[in-house]
Amino acid sequence: MDVIHYPTTADVFSEMLKMARMLGITDLIVLDLPPELLSPKGPPKPPTSKDSVLKSSLRVYRAVFVTPSNLSKLSNRTNQEFVFAPPEKACFEHPRVNGIIGAEGLMRKDRLHQRDSGINLTLASIAGKQKKVLLLDLALLGTDRKQQVLGRFIQNARLAVKARVPILIVSGARTPYQMRSPTELSILARWFGARPALTREAETLLRSHMNSSMIFSTKDNKVYK
Repeated sequence: MDVIHYPTTADVFSEMLKMARMLGITDLIVLDLPPELLSPKGPPKPPTSKDSVLKSSLRVYRAVFVTPSNLSKLSNRTNQEFVFAPPEKACFEHPRVNGIIGAEGLMRKDRLHQRDSGINLTLASIAGKQKKVLLLDLALLGTDRKQQVLGRFIQNARLAVKARVPILIVSGARTPYQMRSPTELSILARWFGARPALTREAETLLRSHMNSSMIFSTKDNKVYK
């Protein structure tokens, strides 16, 4: 399972779908998916199974990112998409928010003896009780604040363990070559300090929402609304 951002063009997106299958990814959640790809025509036709380099079928899902000021509008949306949000208390407590993403990239100065990783033990405890998935977005490492973000990843992984928060490492890719295989994501999760049981719980929680969120499957090219 991985979470990516919709790239600059549909052609790049088609290449990302192919890369996902080459890497053995079976479930792909796409943020910022353009409205035209949600039409009855569905998204770009994926590669066929005749291509010998493709390892698996692929199920693609849509997701939206909401800010605290837009939480009130969620009641008007259908339950056919994932909802990810920034690390604000209101987002942790909202029932329609599935996951928290981007905490480590906030432009905050670290404290003297502790990193300001966007999440504290209080918020982590709320996330654990509300079963919100904490998403560590590897795309944040592609900035000039790489060392700071890396330290925040490790700190938030430790908070997740302490508060029993489901946690998932995602590539946050915008190009095919930024994508990561499930094995690589799993290794990175352990390196950051995330327990395998919590990553499995995160995947289970997201998969429990997937039937209504599915766009299409490359196995049968069927489009779901």
